[in-house]
Amino acid sequence: MDASKLPARLMLDTQILVLALEHQSVKHANNPSTALARKLWEIAIGSRRTRVLIAAPSVFEFRVSPSAPPLPRLANIEYVAYSAVVAEDMSKWASPHVLKPPPGTKETTRNIVRYDALIVACAAHWKADLLVSEDNGMQTLADAARVQCVTLDYFLESQPNLFGE
Repeated sequence: MDASKLPARLMLDTQILVLALEHQSVKHANNPSTALARKLWEIAIGSRRTRVLIAAPSVFEFRVSPSAPPLPRLANIEYVAYSAVVAEDMSKWASPHVLKPPPGTKETTRNIVRYDALIVACAAHWKADLLVSEDNGMQTLADAARVQCVTLDYFLESQPNLFGE
């Protein structure tokens, strides 16, 4: 496990938090991403040089589930706000074309604005070096905001030693 391969400012999307923190749930047991998300979480929170960023919209989206555990308060976890300043920054890149749901999904523009776009806006404003997400369509939003967005597979492909494999 080489935490030095993690960026200085790592933002985790809500789905990554769900998989990492509810990893023992029967609901997530058969998801192959669960073990990767948990391992990434453990490595990131154990790193002295990495700040784990969690966007305020992710806090709500995560905690709205009745089974969600409390989010930890650790020295290297930074809960970042969505504010009027972030909204102004977001208005520069979040055009109607960018906010259009990906083809073949059940997403609506309202859902995208409610969570995904706000999370990406926080990643951009709070200068995340990397945003980790498994959500369809997040890459389009991240590209528009000029945020590097990767899936969990990124750590297997580009940094195979991160997970000690």
